[in-house]
Amino acid sequence: MTFFFETTNMDLGDTSIENIFINDFMPIANGTDVKVYLLGYKYASDKDDNITVTNETIAKHLNIPLSDVLRAWDFWENKGIIIKHVKEDSEEYDYEIEFLSLKQLYIKNNYKMISSQESAGLTTTSYTCSVKDLLEANDVPGVQKMFSSINNIIRRSLVPNEKMKILEWIQNYNMNPDIVIKGYFYAVEKRGKKNVDYVA
Repeated sequence: MTFFFETTNMDLGDTSIENIFINDFMPIANGTDVKVYLLGYKYASDKDDNITVTNETIAKHLNIPLSDVLRAWDFWENKGIIIKHVKEDSEEYDYEIEFLSLKQLYIKNNYKMISSQESAGLTTTSYTCSVKDLLEANDVPGVQKMFSSINNIIRRSLVPNEKMKILEWIQNYNMNPDIVIKGYFYAVEKRGKKNVDYVA
């Protein structure tokens, strides 16, 4: 017995994009930045040595000025999700783009945060969320999405104190926002409890 896929006359291909990009990075970029990233990512995924792709290629394909492509790469490099490798003896806009693994970055950043806390002897100190922290967190797309999901689950809007407590869980216990959402879902749907202390 064997398993196989239907063969087609034309290879239309697939490009897999990490959800972290869609959830956290795409909402903070403009349409041109997203298009440049996705097309570059598609070319990187193709891995066809017979095709030479440059920034001019991307500009022509998207029907945008070369300056917009270069500005987009500057934007993504500033966000820390790509690295520009400048070629020797070439034009300033002729460089290679390395797409960083967003999952790996997420793991590294969390590991660094935990390691720095351990080395500073802060593991026993609990983080307390301030109003300023809450206001800053409300601008993070992933946090916005989490609060919105919880609002839908409990069928009301979270009050600021509840939001601050949730942010404290995430920081103190290194919790993923998805786990918090699942905790609320279980508490409400299985136990009929909407209280933030019960979810904790």
